[in-house]
Amino acid sequence: MATNLSPGNAQPFVRGRRVHHTNFEDGSHDERNDNPIWTEQIGKAGNHYVNLSCANCHVRNGRALVENVGNNLTKWVFKVGDADGNPDPLIGSVLQPDQTGSATPEGTVMLSPWTELSNGLRSPNYVFSNGEPARFSARIAPQLVGVGLLEAIDEATILEWAEQDNVDHNGNGITGRASLVTDPETGEVRLGRFGYKAATASVRHQVASELNTDIGVMTSVLPDPDCGREQTGCGESGAELWYSRGRLCLCSMDGGHRCAGTWNGYFVVAWYSRLVFVSTQKTIKSVFQLVLHLPIVTSG
Repeated sequence: MATNLSPGNAQPFVRGRRVHHTNFEDGSHDERNDNPIWTEQIGKAGNHYVNLSCANCHVRNGRALVENVGNNLTKWVFKVGDADGNPDPLIGSVLQPDQTGSATPEGTVMLSPWTELSNGLRSPNYVFSNGEPARFSARIAPQLVGVGLLEAIDEATILEWAEQDNVDHNGNGITGRASLVTDPETGEVRLGRFGYKAATASVRHQVASELNTDIGVMTSVLPDPDCGREQTGCGESGAELWYSRGRLCLCSMDGGHRCAGTWNGYFVVAWYSRLVFVSTQKTIKSVFQLVLHLPIVTSG
């Protein structure tokens, strides 16, 4: 928790932290054995998923570790697609190696021996149990700290630094184009800055995306499961996490329950992610100064 956290942010942080550490299959909390089972969360993991809780991949809010050769990559996300870059017809956009019930497995990925390169570096190799997709991108779980500070910077400020025509207008030897994505809540085109390749516009958008593909939990932002066009048994659409009277509940978007005006489950996880403490670095200049030659940015 950030040491300068305001009183109004404390409760959303704690609520979000509880969701972050909750197993959505059995309702258990992963830190202490004496924490009670959160029965309302039992069975909320989707038909297909990567892991059962946020904390299982983002250990201590940090990055996942690289696995040893021969182990399955259970804390990594593999974006997959067909030859044209569309979602894989039998998997969807993300390979989800685990499943509940009788759902057809999408397969696992194992780290095989590395390839040693002539420049002293090495390249990873992967073995897909159900066959290698036409296109894939391996993504290890990143750290959470700092996303709140990044979101606090105004989009217009970042766009001022962008050079969308890929021409170095300011003569600093660097060109960079902004990623522009569609906000699923508003339909507006916004600056993408979260997730790998800056694919999401806000922390809320990123958290909803992770809940959707990594655990199989639906929200109002992304209410449909990740599913290939030829895939069956992906699960139902329209379920949402939300808080009511201090409890996290499951809201059916096409039923009689409405989520407006309540503590939204994915919302408090986003709040938790924003407020994770960033340790002070007193001896290292920021990337803005060292690489981009830009001024220090004060968020607010």
